[in-house]
Amino acid sequence: MAIGFYEKASISARMGGIGSAISNEDGKEQNVYGWRLDKNDPMPKGKKREPSLREKEKQIEADLFDHIVTNGGKLTVLELVEKYVYLKTGVRHNTVAGYKTVINILKKEPFCSQRIDKVRLSDAKAWFIKLQKVDGRGG
Repeated sequence: MAIGFYEKASISARMGGIGSAISNEDGKEQNVYGWRLDKNDPMPKGKKREPSLREKEKQIEADLFDHIVTNGGKLTVLELVEKYVYLKTGVRHNTVAGYKTVINILKKEPFCSQRIDKVRLSDAKAWFIKLQKVDGRGG
């Protein structure tokens, strides 16, 4: 297969690289691109080494099989915290009360309305520092 073609149901010529269409859990088509079709194909000069298209497809299929949501499932930070608390079982009454307090605090924070796939580590650290120093919460 020549580098410079996309692969979908049928192969069609496009601008550089190779691509494949894969359906996600929602049934929506997602495009995956790479500079090489197979791991043995040479990398084009000047391009950064990355997994081949077949390797990327294999990883996506494994993630789908394991029910790993790669884009965060469009959950917000608050929804993720609520899901985490819901899944915690066998905890004491005071722990549940503490969780509810934390969720009530989080509901007032604009940071917690962000989607988790859009949150960077630096955003979370900055928010945590704000809670500690500006709001006087946490240790």
